[in-house]
Parts: sequence; C-alpha cells; structure tokens
Amino acid sequence: MDDIVSFFQKVTDTTGFTPRWQGGTESAACGWVHIGSDLAICLANLLLAAALASFVRRRSGARRSTIVLLLGPLLMASAVACLLDASMFWWPAYRLWTVAKAATAALSLCVGVAVWPLIPKILALRDPSDLQREIAQRRRTELELRQVHAQLEGVIEERTAELAAKNEEMEQFLNTVSHDLKNPIVTCLGLIGMVRQDLQAGQTAETLDSVTRIERSVTRMRQLIEDLLNLSRIGRVRFELGEVSTSKMIHTIGEELSPRLKQAGVTLEIEDNLPDVAADEHWLTEVFENLITNALKYGCDNPHPRIVVGSAPEDGEARIFVRDNGRGIDPAHHGQIFEPFRRLRSDKEGTGMGLAIVVRIVKMHGGRVWIESLPGQGATFWVALPTVTGLKLEHQRDAAHPVPAAA
Repeated sequence: MDDIVSFFQKVTDTTGFTPRWQGGTESAACGWVHIGSDLAICLANLLLAAALASFVRRRSGARRSTIVLLLGPLLMASAVACLLDASMFWWPAYRLWTVAKAATAALSLCVGVAVWPLIPKILALRDPSDLQREIAQRRRTELELRQVHAQLEGVIEERTAELAAKNEEMEQFLNTVSHDLKNPIVTCLGLIGMVRQDLQAGQTAETLDSVTRIERSVTRMRQLIEDLLNLSRIGRVRFELGEVSTSKMIHTIGEELSPRLKQAGVTLEIEDNLPDVAADEHWLTEVFENLITNALKYGCDNPHPRIVVGSAPEDGEARIFVRDNGRGIDPAHHGQIFEPFRRLRSDKEGTGMGLAIVVRIVKMHGGRVWIESLPGQGATFWVALPTVTGLKLEHQRDAAHPVPAAA
C-alpha cells in the first residue's frame, strides 16, 4: 500500500515543471483550441465507453469478447490522457500524463492486434441490402403461400361438397337399386309358394301361369343387373374418338329398329342436315338407339305417332335432337327421368336405366343432355357434342405441345 502511495506521489509531483501558459511557447488562441480539442476527445471517449457498457449489459455474450474487454479500458485511458493534456496549461503533471499516454499506447496496440482475427468474421457478414432483399422475398413468398393456402382451402371445400353430394347420390342410387332388385325376388318367392301349393293340389294350369310370371320377374332382374354392369363399365372404358357421321349412324339405327317401328305404326323422320361429330361411334350408337327406343316406348301414344331426328348447330358444338309427339313430360319431372331406375310410367316395360346410360356416355364425351317438353306437346331430347373441327383443333394443340413421355 505504501508503495502505491509513493508511486502516486511521484507521478503527481510537478516540481521542476511549469504550466504551459507560463512557458510562453503557445499563443492564447492556439492554447484554447488545444484545450477544447482535448476536452472534446475526452468527452467522446467517455460517451463511447458508456455506449459500450450499455451494449455489454444487454448482450451478456459480448462480455466474453476480447475486443470488448480491451475497448473499455482503452477508451477510459484515452479520455484520462486527453483530460491531463488539457490540464497541462494549469497543472503541469507531466509524469502522470506520461503514464496515461503509455497506458493508452499499450491498450491501443493490444486492440490493434485483437482486431485482425475479427476481419474474416466481419467480411463473412452479409450486406444489409442483401438481407433487406431476402426479407422482402420471404414476405412475398409468405404472401403467395397464404394465397395458395386460401385457394387450397377453397378447392378442399369444393371437393368436400362434391364428395358429400356424390355420397348422397350414391346412397339414393343404392336404395333405388336395392328396391328394384328386391321386387323381382319378392315376386319370385311369392310365386314359388303358389307353385308349391298348386303342385300339391294337382293344378297344372295355375302352375304354368306362375312359372311364366316367375320367368318374367327373373328376366327383369337379369336386365336390371346387365344395365347396372353397363352403367358401371362406361366409366372404365377408353373412348376412341374419331369423326362420326351421325346421319349414317341414325339411318343404320332406323333400319335395325324398322320391325318395331312398323309394328307400332311409328314414322321415323331423319333430317338431312345431321352433322359430323367427334365421338366414339360404338358408344354414340348406343346413345341414339336408347333415345329412339325411349321415344318409341313412351312417346307414341297417339293415332299418328312420329319420331323426328334432326340438329341445330351452334358455335363450338353440334346439337342433335330426338323428338316425339307423345304425351309429353311435366317440367317438374325433367330432372328425375335421367336418374337411374327412375320411371314415370309403370305401364311400360323397362328398367329405367336407358336415359341414365345416355347421360353417362355423353358426359364422358365432354357433352351434355337435356330435355324440352310440356304435357300434351311431346318431348324433345337434346344431345350436345364436340364438333369435328373442335377435335382437329385439339389434335393440333397436342401435336404442337406433345406430352413428354414418362421416365
């Protein structure tokens, strides 16, 4: 302790030294500029030291940094040296000033050496402008992701609603199928019981009648099953689209149905302006065969039955109609007649699958089916299909933009 006091007394001893003002080597203006500069540097170092202390207090990890541990003492030593340098004009403590200058020089040298290992780390830091661009890009990406998320939610909701509608439709379909398939079975079981009783009683004539009725029920059930298989098969087959002459096709159907038409006294009129369409000829033949057969079955309950097949071309599609002059259909039932197993009249034979098959085939071709009818004014069934021109344009697009082969 005595050594420290003795050292402090020696460095603060001003014996033999005179203040700078008394030395007469500097003018008053020069001296005050010197004093002001030293005090300003001292204040700046103190402010920097306070800022460094605040940074270290907020960032505990900075306390382990060598450069930070050296910067604090360097700033304080530099501030003391500048303050002593300014005080030399009144208090010539040159020895203390020398110690302060030496400490400042030593700490400055240490800081200079410690800075060099930090240079690669500083150079590795990213440019602020790059960071700003990256932040902007991330914000744009986040906004796009939100938009995509919103779109996906909309698609999911739409698909969910479609699935719910399909499930409801399937449930109704299964209920109808089970009902229509159950009826022939119930009928057969009842008739079999009657056959057993007739055989026991030896009544052969009644037995033959019951067997005939059983045969009709079994035939109807077989037709129902075949129609179901046809309806399910349509969605799995691959259509071979090509140019189909509907005029030639309708005339062929008319020739095949001519015995039934003649027997029913029905006149089939085929207009000359039927267009060529882009379709699978086999399945399209089944569509118009069902429509003409349907008109023959349900639309010829008058003294002069007539079926007309014609067309009304529209931009981008070919519209073909099958019109009868029968009783017509109430608009309230227009949507029901296209449902599977739906029959508005029970006095006619059939399974109620013909129009459902028509709708499925036409939809698979990218077309649509609808009806125009009023009670007492007949019925007109319309089929809209892509034209041959549309098919050629599609082929041209495929040729210009071929789909790459799978790896």
